[in-house]
Amino acid sequence: MPCLCVLSLAGLALFVSIFVLQATACGAGGSSPPATDDISPVARTAAYIYIDLGEEAVFNGSNSTDNVGIVNWTWLFFYDERDYTLYGERASFEFDESGYYSVQLTVRDAAGNQNSTVFILTVYGEEVQPIHTPGPLYRWVWAIAGGTFILILIFLLGFVHRAKPERPPGEDPYHQHW
Repeated sequence: MPCLCVLSLAGLALFVSIFVLQATACGAGGSSPPATDDISPVARTAAYIYIDLGEEAVFNGSNSTDNVGIVNWTWLFFYDERDYTLYGERASFEFDESGYYSVQLTVRDAAGNQNSTVFILTVYGEEVQPIHTPGPLYRWVWAIAGGTFILILIFLLGFVHRAKPERPPGEDPYHQHW
């Protein structure tokens, strides 16, 4: 009887192997194999990143999409007179020189389709200073000035409209005799 058990186990192993191969070829849902993937992924990241000198820049490509799935994120930029390449959905780098840096994200899927996007990284320091936008008080002054202008305009338009002589009651509107 021991030979029969070994034979049964071998048959079971063969059946399981065939089932696993069939399930892998057909996909998890048991459907037919997917067609050739000719749809490129879409690379997405922030349009601009602003950091201070000595701060670590964090690159995030997690908003990139693909119909099947992205397998590679590559970040390229030129810094300190040389090219840098970083890999991963999220990557980071510390910049010790202020300036404006163009960073390219390229994403690839398993079929080799790829897509790229470029964004600007600004590192504030001695040479590069942030542009200060007007504060809320400045905006309120302009809002009040604009509102005052509109009120004056409405008043003047109303005054001009009243300056026209009015028709006497009962007179034909098409035959005015002013």
